[in-house]
Amino acid sequence: MVEASADPSVVTAQLKRELRAAEEERLEREAAHAAESQALQPDGQGGALVVESVAQEPPPPPPVDPDAAFRRGRIGVVAVVVLVLFWVWLRQRR
Repeated sequence: MVEASADPSVVTAQLKRELRAAEEERLEREAAHAAESQALQPDGQGGALVVESVAQEPPPPPPVDPDAAFRRGRIGVVAVVVLVLFWVWLRQRR
């Protein structure tokens, strides 16, 4: 948060330093990722080695909102009823 009494040039300089640091960090991460992916390629050929990773448990599912589930189910039932009525109407017109 920037205070109203702060000098705009000081705030601008501080923001530029933070942006520059964030950009340098992003570039370092990209370089590390590129080096890692290059290390996975055997002898410079296009195929990547299979790296076994430690199996991680999937995150728990988010809790179900009963009201949202009821609305979704109700909309589904209404859609099925509309489609059945439309199908019956088409069959009667023939």
